[in-house]
Amino acid sequence: MVFRDTCIRYGRNVESKRHQYVIRRLHCPPCNAIHREIPDILFPYKHYETDVIQAAIDGVTDGLAADESTIQRWKRQWRKHEARLLVILLGLLAQTVDGVPRLVDRRRDILSSIRQNHSHWLSFVVRLLTAGNVPLYTQFAFCLSP
Repeated sequence: MVFRDTCIRYGRNVESKRHQYVIRRLHCPPCNAIHREIPDILFPYKHYETDVIQAAIDGVTDGLAADESTIQRWKRQWRKHEARLLVILLGLLAQTVDGVPRLVDRRRDILSSIRQNHSHWLSFVVRLLTAGNVPLYTQFAFCLSP
């Protein structure tokens, strides 16, 4: 990946305040594509930051400035793709090298464990998927097909 330039990306926080971020754009010579380096605070292809979407999925909607229909859509998308996400995460964790601490207790399912152990669990999951080279599509970050 070769640095190309930067671009502006906006994200809305819990109070729906719009923040501006400068995002690096990188060129990939083998595939001749341009990729954006998105920080954990931003959710791929979404206008709201990960903490807002996480709060909606967790059912903490008091004080969220997002529309009720948007919150319900995020919850539906989560329920629809949660099982697929679990399989992807288990596959990524099965590839862990010996000596690297396990992320979960084997007695609990991986998503429950991540949600309990990480205050910003959705950012953590997106980071895992990105590191595992799982494509992030527009419908939801862990959706493999539209």
